[in-house]
Amino acid sequence: MKRVEDGEQWTLFSPDEAPDLHDVFETEFEERYHKYEQQAGKNELRQSERVDAEELWRKMLTRLSETGHPWLTFKDPCNIQSPQGHVGTVHSSNLCTEVTPNTSANEHAVCNLESVNFATHTVDAELDWEYLAETIETAIRMLDNVVDL
Repeated sequence: MKRVEDGEQWTLFSPDEAPDLHDVFETEFEERYHKYEQQAGKNELRQSERVDAEELWRKMLTRLSETGHPWLTFKDPCNIQSPQGHVGTVHSSNLCTEVTPNTSANEHAVCNLESVNFATHTVDAELDWEYLAETIETAIRMLDNVVDL
């Protein structure tokens, strides 16, 4: 966001050439990011691209406005404010970004969601409790399978 505010450019890197950026934030991120920018400037990286930071930001906001995706959250505040920073780095969030779980070398955090459409469980404006119970049982089994896998 500093580069957006300052009208500067942002450099995009291939994750396989800058893999550690995913695990760091704040000052450490900035230091490593600048190192990769220098390497890119010397053509030491296979893939990198400099883009106008504000233009990229506007494209991201346009996509969010048009499609509802991607949801955006900010890595620094999530990690700085995380009460579980000792567990690992927050790499991602759930779909709506209100949950930001930590990820470590041994665990990859995910947020699994399930929805039930109550309208499909009504008969004559009354909730079909038996059908709802079956649906919820299936949904829980499906979520358990996802977590196990």
